[in-house]
Amino acid sequence: MGDCRLTSIPTETETADAWHGSAYLEVSLHAKIAAALMAVLFFAGVEWKIYQAGKASGMEQVQQRRDAQGYVAERQVAEQAAAQQQVITKTVTQFVERAAQERIVYRGIIKEVEKYVPNTLPMLPSDFRVLHDAAAAGVAPPEAGDPARVDAAPVAPVTVAATVADNYAACRYDQGRLEALQTIIKAGSSDAQF
Repeated sequence: MGDCRLTSIPTETETADAWHGSAYLEVSLHAKIAAALMAVLFFAGVEWKIYQAGKASGMEQVQQRRDAQGYVAERQVAEQAAAQQQVITKTVTQFVERAAQERIVYRGIIKEVEKYVPNTLPMLPSDFRVLHDAAAAGVAPPEAGDPARVDAAPVAPVTVAATVADNYAACRYDQGRLEALQTIIKAGSSDAQF
C-alpha cells in the first residue's frame, strides 16, 4: 500500500511561501503581460475612438465648408442671373422703344416718297425690278430669255423708293435685334467677343 499521510491545512505563512514559488511567478508574469496587453488594447481602442470622433468632426467641418461654398456659389449664380435679367429687361425695353420710334419715322418717310420722287418720272425698265428682286432674295439674277425676266413688268420710281425705304426699315429693325442680342450675350459672358 501506498504511503498515506495526512497533511494539515497550510498556515498563512506556508501559503504565502508557496505563492512565492516558481509557479506563482509564471502565472504572475503571464498575468502581467496579459494585463499590459489589455491596457495597450484598451488605450488603442480609446485612441481609435478619439481618432474616429475627430475624423467625423473633420468630415463634418469639410461638409460644412462644402455647404458654405455651395451656398456662396448658388448666391453668386443667383446674383449674376438677376444682373443679367436686369440687362435683358433694359436692353429689350430700349429695343422695343427704338423699334417703335423707327416705325413711326419710316411710315412718315414712305408717306413723303411722292414729295421727293414725283410720279412724272418715267418707269424703270423691268430688268431693274428683276435685278432688285434677285439682290433682295440673295440669288443671281435670271439669264436673258428666262421667263421671270421676260415677263417682268416695268416699275414706277415711286414704288422703288417706297420699297427701298421699307427695306431699310426692316434692315434697321434686324440690326437693332442683333445689337440687343449681342448686349444680352455680353452681359452673360465677360469673355464673349463679337
